[in-house]
This record gives sequence, C-alpha cells and structure tokens, in this order.
Amino acid sequence: MASLVTSSDKLALTGALGDHFDTFKRDIVVFKEPIKVISNVYSNNNYAGYGESSNPIEFTYVPVSGVYSGIVSYYSDQTPELGDNIGNVIINKGAVKIKVEQNARDFILDGTKTESIKIDGNTFNKYSSEQVQNYLGLYYYIFYLEKTD
Repeated sequence: MASLVTSSDKLALTGALGDHFDTFKRDIVVFKEPIKVISNVYSNNNYAGYGESSNPIEFTYVPVSGVYSGIVSYYSDQTPELGDNIGNVIINKGAVKIKVEQNARDFILDGTKTESIKIDGNTFNKYSSEQVQNYLGLYYYIFYLEKTD
C-alpha cells in the first residue's frame, strides 16, 4: 500500500516530534510501593501460636522511585470552586495529563503499585490506564493524574 509520507519525510517529522518532547519535557518522579525486606531472621523453635518468640522478625522498607521525563499538561480546574448552594462545595482535584516515553511507561506499569507521582512539587495519583499515541512509529504514552495534596 502506498504511503502519503515518504521515509525521509517520516524521519524529519519524527525528529521534530522528538525535539518537541525534549524542549518541553520536565522531571517526573514516580514513587512505587516500597520493598519489604526481612532484616532480622533468627532460628525460632516456637510454633506459631505457641509461646512468644524471643527474636521477632524485623522488617525494613526500601523506597522505590524513578525520575523520568515527560510533558505535563495542567487543566484549568486546578483550584476549588463554590457550587450554586452555600452547602455544596465542588472541589476539583487538579487534573493533569502526562506524556511519557517507553521507559517511564514500563516503570509505571511494571506490576507493582504506583503510589504517587510528583511533578513541580505537587503529588498526584494515576487514575487512568495508558493511552498509546503512535506518531509514524514514534510512541508516547499518556496517563491522567489527579492532585492529592
């Protein structure tokens, strides 16, 4: 099937899109669920439920996070608004759209829980699944977030 875009045009367009991403990207910190590590395991001769252990098992938590690049789009509903009645208060959580590359997408969706995403000093939760954008073979991934603080 014939293409309207030649291979040299495709290379120029994807290069321009890559330049656009590099120009407007900013740091996005993704925090995952910490890893629980057993730090004190001693031989215990007691059976569960029969007497107390003299050496309880101790756990430590290792934080898991990664810094990635992405384009951030803030929506206009970042501040609370009053409703019609004085008793109704509508609070907009602050919707944000992020566009990330493959490495950030893989980290966000690696099978462990993404606890929060920090952008510009604000903390957000992911509330959408990924949306894939294919620009002539150049892939970006979009997630929607809501502000938590």
